[in-house]
Amino acid sequence: MIDISSLDFEITDAIRSEIEGLQKTLSKHIPPNERIKVTLSKSAPDVFHVRMQAHYLGEDIVCDEDSHNFHKALEFCKNHFIKLADKRRDKIKKN
Repeated sequence: MIDISSLDFEITDAIRSEIEGLQKTLSKHIPPNERIKVTLSKSAPDVFHVRMQAHYLGEDIVCDEDSHNFHKALEFCKNHFIKLADKRRDKIKKN
């Protein structure tokens, strides 16, 4: 499940749809019943900030990305989040 919030700009239907569309990709790495929080903000007037966080296998996974392009910030954050989740899963499997 993805929870979406924004600190300082409106979440349009298009933004919500794009983020919710990540559920299928993310569920390949984190079970779909895990809550993923996505927080959007602007770190400068023309810089978008995306934060994804979840508590997964006993550890908090948090990633933050900034970009002048919202879509790039979201993509970078998603990719970083997946790497961290996979790393955590692999660490647990080894133990």
